[in-house]
Amino acid sequence: MANDLTGPVWIIDTPATLYTKLILVKGIRWVSKAAVMGDDVEIKDGAGHVIWTSIATGPNYVEADSMLRIVEGLVVSVLDSGKLYLELR
Repeated sequence: MANDLTGPVWIIDTPATLYTKLILVKGIRWVSKAAVMGDDVEIKDGAGHVIWTSIATGPNYVEADSMLRIVEGLVVSVLDSGKLYLELR
């Protein structure tokens, strides 16, 4: 599968620069599907500042956060496993 950047929820399965302009992030959910602990995910803004990060503590790890944050640029720099769901406005 490739990254799906359509609709209000983007589904990410590959690290990439996703957006370069201002964007409002409303929520993030990571479903790791990790076979072991230690897989991680990291999201940065266009300037390279980390806006969200997580490390799986076991298999099939899931983490979600609500936020209301405007960022300029959106980069998934690390995505070791699974899918990342970004709710945007």
